[in-house]
Amino acid sequence: MSGETAERLPGLDAGRALAAIGVVFFHANNYFLPVVAIPGEDAGSFWRLGQHGVEFFFVLSGFLVLLRHRRGDRGEAVAAAFLLGRARRLLPLYWTVLACVALGIALAPAFGLHLGAGRLSAERLLASLVPLPGAEEPVLRVAWTLGREALFYMLFALVLLRPARFRPLFLGWMAASGLTVFMAPPAPLDAVLSPFDLCFGLGMLAALARERLPAGAAAPLATLGLAIVLAGAAGEMTGPGWGEAARVAIFGPGSALLVLVLAMARRVPRMLVALGRGSFAIYLVHGSALALVAPAARRLPGAAALPPAAMLALLTGTAVAAGMLVHRLVEGPLVAAARARPSGRAAPAETR
Repeated sequence: MSGETAERLPGLDAGRALAAIGVVFFHANNYFLPVVAIPGEDAGSFWRLGQHGVEFFFVLSGFLVLLRHRRGDRGEAVAAAFLLGRARRLLPLYWTVLACVALGIALAPAFGLHLGAGRLSAERLLASLVPLPGAEEPVLRVAWTLGREALFYMLFALVLLRPARFRPLFLGWMAASGLTVFMAPPAPLDAVLSPFDLCFGLGMLAALARERLPAGAAAPLATLGLAIVLAGAAGEMTGPGWGEAARVAIFGPGSALLVLVLAMARRVPRMLVALGRGSFAIYLVHGSALALVAPAARRLPGAAALPPAAMLALLTGTAVAAGMLVHRLVEGPLVAAARARPSGRAAPAETR
């Protein structure tokens, strides 16, 4: 593994930051602002675009996984280390947030109502411990994306285990996922086939293309990627919104081009790098933060006179700040402990 793949790429951290904050804006504007903070009011259709941070994150996962693992050893030890590394990076914080959310719902049902978490049961909580596609909706609703990531990781681990045997299976899964852009898969195949899965493949293609890019390719790629995203944004803002297949067909390729360009960037604002490194915590925590802040913001003096955009900024800023606080105080120590090895050496940098 080259030093470049081991280190964090600052441009990708900036992309993580913008994608995570976009998701917060989307949820705040579409759910918490009009339902809780200022009933019946939102800040406009522009903020719907934030939901497409999801496609960016899926593309980024495919890009980084292949960038790091395209070359190197294969076999049982490598596949096991890959899955263990992913679990150690993602599950400790996820379990911590899940436990806090479950406790909050049990102690304050209104919190669960604002969060849209639905009923809480022991069976559902157990099923939420490792979110998988096709299972009951997790207690922490944003964890549906982790289910799709988990499927991708498991299938990629098979390729690391026995490339000759399982690469055709992986490519077949990717091709079938591509077909779901044009036709919905029947049950029960819809659990393992989704248009969103195609984003992982687009990210992997971007990783392959990165090695062959000529000098000076960044500007035209950035222009093309932004043109695709802006065209999709125009359709989003002037219509009822894209369906799942259409949004992947538009924002998936656009995200892949932007990931390619961001991977080349070396000088980006430090604040974006810091926010990007806290993006996973922001993503997991923001719903809970909004569920707590929105009812309180509604009772602030003068809240009724606030324009929706100002209330949206307040909600989003508070949720992002809460995520960064969790990143510093909880996620950092958890990741450090999980990466520590008995020999005293730290594990290699992870891809997220």
